[in-house]
Amino acid sequence: MIADWLLNLPVVLMAIIVFAGTYPVGWIIYFAVTRLAANDRAKAFKGISPGMLPPVGINFGSLVGFPKPKSGIRLLDSCPATNVKVTWG
Repeated sequence: MIADWLLNLPVVLMAIIVFAGTYPVGWIIYFAVTRLAANDRAKAFKGISPGMLPPVGINFGSLVGFPKPKSGIRLLDSCPATNVKVTWG
């Protein structure tokens, strides 16, 4: 769960903290892949085309992104305040 202190920060500071945390993770992944891609394993890494990454990312985003809003909709439907009909005039 995300700490409350992070959610209460200004957007610019929150973005700086998120990017500062993401950069080392990306560097570790890059370092690990470049070490693994040396010597006899290089052929296996070269067998994966970079053109396959966008479709894989789209599929992953679809699997992770689309199921999430359903739980939020159910949460709003269960709230009594959302069942009140608003009339004008």
